[in-house]
Amino acid sequence: ENGNQEESLKIYEKLGDKVIDINDPCYNNYLTIIGNAIVNSNEKQIEFLLSNFKNIDLNKLDIKYNRNALHYICMKDSANQEIDFKKYEKWIKLGTSLTQKDIFNRNPLFYLFINENNQTKKEDPISTLSYLLDSYDELNKNNKDLDLNSVDILGNPLIFYAVKSDAVFCVSSLMNRGAKIKDIKNYENNSILSYAL
Repeated sequence: ENGNQEESLKIYEKLGDKVIDINDPCYNNYLTIIGNAIVNSNEKQIEFLLSNFKNIDLNKLDIKYNRNALHYICMKDSANQEIDFKKYEKWIKLGTSLTQKDIFNRNPLFYLFINENNQTKKEDPISTLSYLLDSYDELNKNNKDLDLNSVDILGNPLIFYAVKSDAVFCVSSLMNRGAKIKDIKNYENNSILSYAL
């Protein structure tokens, strides 16, 4: 498959802007070429594509899950490793949305606490959460469309996953920003507080 990716890049390099649509899915029938590069952390391909194609839609990386670059980066990152904030800064400056919801009704912040296998991470990504929220606030001073109390398809708000992850500092930060925890229950009638005990 790596050979196919290299060949695809050679083709794109030759065609330049004549390519039919750089945003068409071409990997696993749902990932775009840059979506595939991001999922596989292929920085060389990412930089090549960003440099050569100005019409790449960074909020349309796949047609299966409706995720963008921040969804995948949050999903892959771990608070137990050193975080490269320049990576996040790059995607934010390029216009990648922090409010975009995937098919599970989750914005990228949810994936600070959920891994690619849909399992809860047992860590406290307070540095990344704070950085993303502060960056969003800076760019969207008059824009209030990031709802920290919105729920996913299971009826769980973001703070629910922070509690399940034992992310005490993230829970505190989210509550300070208006996330509700009292009397909140998901579609299975489980309360957030029941997971905190």
